[in-house]
Amino acid sequence: MKKAILVCILLAVLILAGCKMPGEAAEEEAAAEAEAEAEAEAEAEAEAAGELLSDLECRDGVISGTITNIGDESIDLSKDIRVLLRGLVVANRMLDCDKTILLPGKSARCDKLNGVFPVTDDNMVVVRLGMEQDIKNVACR
Repeated sequence: MKKAILVCILLAVLILAGCKMPGEAAEEEAAAEAEAEAEAEAEAEAEAAGELLSDLECRDGVISGTITNIGDESIDLSKDIRVLLRGLVVANRMLDCDKTILLPGKSARCDKLNGVFPVTDDNMVVVRLGMEQDIKNVACR
């Protein structure tokens, strides 16, 4: 008899431990959603921070993209990087970037990554910074 009572008490405790107040479940769901969103945002930032060249697009014969300083020292976009379009060197003075100096981890949006060169249906853009290099293809139609 004692065993039966002990089993009943144990089952009651387990059942009650699994029950939650109605507000608690909603709070936990909201917290879990917020945490998932924060993790996704952090992953996106980390991914973008690891790419020297990202967000390439071609519009009206001009290639634009985001250049990110993935190194640990500041860079001067007017002299520290090299941009190539289909193997042709684009003069840094031709780049139209919203910033000139990039601190580590910071980005600049640059237009005219194709310089004076005309775009084709498929364009390979290469950005070099020291020993780092990023290659992306962008279609222009």
